[in-house]
Amino acid sequence: MEQEHIMDRSQRVALQTGKQLLQLLAFVIHQSYKKYKEHSNHGEQNWRQFNESGYSKDMREFLEGEVNLDKVKKELKKSGVRFHFKKETDGKYQIWFESKDHVVLENSINKAINDIMKDPKKAKDELLKKPHEKTPKEQMAAIVKDQKAKGKEAVTKKTKGKAIS
Repeated sequence: MEQEHIMDRSQRVALQTGKQLLQLLAFVIHQSYKKYKEHSNHGEQNWRQFNESGYSKDMREFLEGEVNLDKVKKELKKSGVRFHFKKETDGKYQIWFESKDHVVLENSINKAINDIMKDPKKAKDELLKKPHEKTPKEQMAAIVKDQKAKGKEAVTKKTKGKAIS
């Protein structure tokens, strides 16, 4: 009888210990998940994910030029900014970011400007797209621009020649 009482008591202690251990494990997993979600929200977001946060949003507009957007995205992600690029129909790009990251964005822009001022050639090599990184549309636009600068037409119009008789 006393032996059963001791076994029953040890089973309750083991059950309580197991329950507390599982609660601790659930808490640790929940905290890890929150930390993971917090860190995974940096960088480029799709429009829906970007608008889920409660922070106010700001926007800057850039012309689609020779700037390599992939490198800009990489720099913004490195600085921990949540952002979204939106392409407009007129060839402009909008970069949307949270207002709280305005200072970080300005600092990265100022850093880029200072780098350009210190060593323009190095900055040009880093920021401008290489010919193999350009899309075919951008390559054609560059060729047409070069031809117009030389004073030639990019494509000459051909007239119908004499037929063979």
